Amino acid sequence: MPNLSSLALGFAMALALATNAAAETRTILVDKQDGGEWGYNSVSEYHEQWAGGSFHSLTCCDPGSSGCDWRIRPTIMLIPYAESRIDAGELSGTYSIVHMGTVYNVAWEAADARNCKITERQETTVLN
Repeated sequence: MPNLSSLALGFAMALALATNAAAETRTILVDKQDGGEWGYNSVSEYHEQWAGGSFHSLTCCDPGSSGCDWRIRPTIMLIPYAESRIDAGELSGTYSIVHMGTVYNVAWEAADARNCKITERQETTVLN
């Protein structure tokens, strides 16, 4: 049975690790609305970065001829998975994985592939 001093030392080490850890969070949003057979009329993107995280959005709307594509592509892991599920007829859902210490979550809601909202969230804990 461990003695009280070894338990205290273990607790102190866990507390030190916890206070020296920070989460970095990246959120990526893809919003497609009223796309036409040939693409979208309006495609815009937004990027914001701050200490500890970032936000990236791609908004595509109205029938046109442009693809719903990033000009400055953030690191994306699960959005293609969500798009494939929408293409397969699964119009809402969530999925998560952990890869190399980063937790990846994706959620989607769609009427169809041209009218959907997909949000990916990536969270990495970094020891300081």
